[in-house]
Amino acid sequence: IRATKGAQRIAHAAIGFGVFMAFSGLIAILIFSLFPFTAPMIDLTLIALDARLGYDWAAFVTWVASAPLPGTLLGYVYHSSVPQVALTIGLLAALNRGTDLYRFLLVGVITMAGAVAIWSVWPSLGPSAHASIPADVQARIGLVFGAEGGARLLQLAQDGLPVITPDAIMGVIAFPSYHMVMALMVAWYCRNTPARWPALILNAAMIPATLSHGAHHLVDLLAATVLFALCVWLAGRLIADPPAAPQTAD
Repeated sequence: IRATKGAQRIAHAAIGFGVFMAFSGLIAILIFSLFPFTAPMIDLTLIALDARLGYDWAAFVTWVASAPLPGTLLGYVYHSSVPQVALTIGLLAALNRGTDLYRFLLVGVITMAGAVAIWSVWPSLGPSAHASIPADVQARIGLVFGAEGGARLLQLAQDGLPVITPDAIMGVIAFPSYHMVMALMVAWYCRNTPARWPALILNAAMIPATLSHGAHHLVDLLAATVLFALCVWLAGRLIADPPAAPQTAD
């Protein structure tokens, strides 16, 4: 398409969605093949670190549930991460931002690879597997990862899956939070596009959404921010800016 039709934007979109879909499928299989855990989980250490920072997941969820409508809306924000990544690929391709698009894809690949590497050595499931939230509080905001999700995570950690199927795949990596990584990716790479303000506002809301509905430790988000910053720097080194167009004399 690029060579014969000169359709640069369509070529960018095809490459972008191809990389996104292929890598997502491959990494999901890899993640679930790491169950059951052989290394000890670090959740209790993360919970202790959160406590030193003044954060308690159960108390935070209870506070979010005190305002049911905003708390419920945060659940929709939480579920928007993957669609936001897909829309960002389409937006950067439509704007013919090839360098930004390929940096965006590279950051997605290396942050996920880094998150899986960290998680495979120091596995964690998040606080929902270790804390109890009253059923009425969960129901008030339709908590995404509540008691049922925590129990399922614990079962995966202990027994694994006999067969990895699409319906069994769910978010399982707690430390570092990949939802936080995706939020930062979208906000950062949309900052010079017409979508910058919607992306910034939506992904600012992703912070409480990930903490509550995503059942994450606070340190999960902090670790994700560090991982993202390192990978943005690395992507900038690996994919150079295009050469400036030569200036012609008047």
